[in-house]
Amino acid sequence: QTNLEKNKLSELLNEKKKSKELMDNEFNALSKEKETLTSEIKSLEDNIKIFTEKYSDYSGDVTVTVVLNGSDIVDVKVVGDNETPGIGTNAIDQLPAAIVDADSADVDVVSGASITSGAILDAVKDILAQAQ
Repeated sequence: QTNLEKNKLSELLNEKKKSKELMDNEFNALSKEKETLTSEIKSLEDNIKIFTEKYSDYSGDVTVTVVLNGSDIVDVKVVGDNETPGIGTNAIDQLPAAIVDADSADVDVVSGASITSGAILDAVKDILAQAQ
């Protein structure tokens, strides 16, 4: 082999070594990121709690599910299949977001749907008391 060929091979080998080093560094960084994310997910899983309560109003049962992250209300779902359209359904549609936004069951009832609103809010209050 000539000196030129040896130099080219040496340069190629050095490039491969640098490339491997960069890949190793990237792999190590991704491994650390994976460990961090795994730890964060575990922490979230430990803090997330889901509660469901069923209350009755004039139209039947209202089922309320509350998702808590620690003591924070992160989601509220309400199901009331027999609610009067445009009355009880208004409470079902409007209250969950209001409760999440306020991070509390201390919100106003929906006008015209005070019974359904009361059932929903009582369920959330009971759930929050259970969660403590």
